[in-house]
Amino acid sequence: MIRLTFFSQAFIFTIGALVNAQGNAVPPQTPLNGSPCLKLPINNSTWKALGIDQYISSYPNGQKLTLTQFAKLNNGGNFICGYGENCNAGQLCHPIQSPAWQVLYATQEYNHLMNAMTDSINYVLSQLQSICSSMLNDLTENIEDSRFLMDIKWVFSDLWRGIAFGAGMLLVSSLFGFTTFFGLFVATNLLPLSILGIAIASVIQGKPHTVTFEDWTNLSFYVSKVQDQFVNTVTKGLENLYSSGISSENGIGTVLTGGTFFQPIKAAPTMQKMEQNIQYIFQARMIARILRSQNAYVLIYHDECKGSGPEGAASESNVLSYCDAINKVSYNIVRAHKKKTHKAIFNASVIKNKYGFTTEFMTKNSLECQTKYNKFEHDPFEEIDKSKITPEMINTDCIFNFPVCDMRNEEIRSLKYDHHKTTVSACRRGGGVPI
Repeated sequence: MIRLTFFSQAFIFTIGALVNAQGNAVPPQTPLNGSPCLKLPINNSTWKALGIDQYISSYPNGQKLTLTQFAKLNNGGNFICGYGENCNAGQLCHPIQSPAWQVLYATQEYNHLMNAMTDSINYVLSQLQSICSSMLNDLTENIEDSRFLMDIKWVFSDLWRGIAFGAGMLLVSSLFGFTTFFGLFVATNLLPLSILGIAIASVIQGKPHTVTFEDWTNLSFYVSKVQDQFVNTVTKGLENLYSSGISSENGIGTVLTGGTFFQPIKAAPTMQKMEQNIQYIFQARMIARILRSQNAYVLIYHDECKGSGPEGAASESNVLSYCDAINKVSYNIVRAHKKKTHKAIFNASVIKNKYGFTTEFMTKNSLECQTKYNKFEHDPFEEIDKSKITPEMINTDCIFNFPVCDMRNEEIRSLKYDHHKTTVSACRRGGGVPI
């Protein structure tokens, strides 16, 4: 059984530590003074000025005192937090006074964010079945007889990685404006969720195998298992957090360090953007997986923009073609079958018309990926443990990573035109293209 930590430990505990690690260390706390009902701005400057971190760390019996017990001692008898709970600190001095109110208000905002993020990711999971089924129906001909290799482990792995990067980095940058390094650190801590998806799929399905369309209709079963485990992990993580001593290493004080959550958090717009971001990443990678299962690759020609489509591209609806008219370069996504090249891609037009990905973007993104990393089919998600990913890479680097055969390469071109090899043979022998 794989043991996972989630938001309350792996995600949130990094916030206080990382704020300090970046050089923004909390200055020596000033003594708490003034009226306990004096209204001050709700931000981390007020938190620091009131010395809330020191207040929590030195609270009597704080190593053992749970959040609920702390709230009751400070007139917050109905303050109950957790997944599905809406703990509310109310207004200052109605009846909770400062500095306890600041602690409970920040906890309220943190709990609200965790609930919103959990619900949002759960919603994305619920869309998984329809996304997969729709894409397979759209892009796979005679799907009942298809030899499409469905390894459900990569389905969940891609989804969780999309969540880890797309959600983790987007969330911290949009809510808190933290640095690239911070976003990377948080996303790295979210990656164990990909292990969760892989582990569950492995237990249920066993070894990967070739399947038919009927197996995809059962995807909801796998999704429900993941959703249950996902929510259980969040619920238990929050329970452990709130039941630990407020000033203990695993307590709420660690989460709230520096006043990170002492601010009104409007989660809805961020969650909507996060959902869109995750779906974008997953759909792109799903399209790439489906087409690569058909041995698709990018084929580039110079001075071949002679079609009847835009700027000289091919005009057929079942062809993925783009032409750079200025440089007279033709970019195409084609399929290799034995030694022959097939231009037709089943239902190719839906990739742009339904899913919004143009041939220009897919081909150029693949070429940029291959050129930048000097390898075929580089996957930036594989670099997470090596800390080489930045937020800027998530929506740009290798979203599509088809292997590229560039006929502008002299060796490849010579094999095709001087030695009369087929395009596929020239690409394989001259460029080492894995097709």
